[in-house]
Amino acid sequence: MCFFSGRELVHRSYASVVIQVSLDGRVREVIGKNLLNPTSHAFDDAQSQIYTLMQRDSYPRFLASRTFGALLQAQ
Repeated sequence: MCFFSGRELVHRSYASVVIQVSLDGRVREVIGKNLLNPTSHAFDDAQSQIYTLMQRDSYPRFLASRTFGALLQAQ
C-alpha cells in the first residue's frame, strides 16, 4: 500500500496544471531581463500586476457571485 504526504498528494494532483495570466509587454520584458540574473525579486512586477488585476476585476466579481451570496446566506 502506498501513502502520500499532503504535499506529495497536492503536487501529484496539480503539478501538470497550467494557468496562464495576461501580463502586459513591459512586465514580460522586465521578467525576461530579471531571469538573466535571477534574484528573489525576479517576479515582483508580475506579482504586483496580478494583484492589481485581482483587486479590480476578480475579487469584485467573486463578491457579486452566487457562490459568495450562498456562503453569506449559510452563516
